[in-house]
Amino acid sequence: MGCRIKHIKKKLKEKAFPRGELKIVLTHKDTGEEIEKTYRNIVVNVGTELITKRLTGEGNTCEVTYGAVGTDDTAATAADTALGTELARKLLASRTYTETSAIFILYMSVSEGNGALKEFALYGDGASGTPDSGVLFNRALIDVAKSTDYSMTIQATITFTG
Repeated sequence: MGCRIKHIKKKLKEKAFPRGELKIVLTHKDTGEEIEKTYRNIVVNVGTELITKRLTGEGNTCEVTYGAVGTDDTAATAADTALGTELARKLLASRTYTETSAIFILYMSVSEGNGALKEFALYGDGASGTPDSGVLFNRALIDVAKSTDYSMTIQATITFTG
């Protein structure tokens, strides 16, 4: 009986959680040269709430639809509800999934999102092109100098692991 209780306690300690990774590719408009960077990101508390709302049928606008970049380098925390200083936001170019991951692609042309980028986020639940609209899903600190010489593709992958 003791072994069974230990097994149950171990199972209760195991918890599935979303883990995020960003792959950012800057592509030079003339040469095609690519600069690739990767970063970790966190799914914030209100982002986790989006997942649970969707699972329980509490609303049908919970999907993640926009990506945004900003210039604030304040550390990302689970309590975040918006980017610190949002610079540019755009409708996601694509959204797909695998058995354990959700994959979001944001594309910004040479004329979009230029500056010293320090943060990235995904937004859902009624998000629009208006800065800070919708519910923040995740947030990451990045370090990207984007200019009119480069287009930028950001692949945000959220993986659910135990």
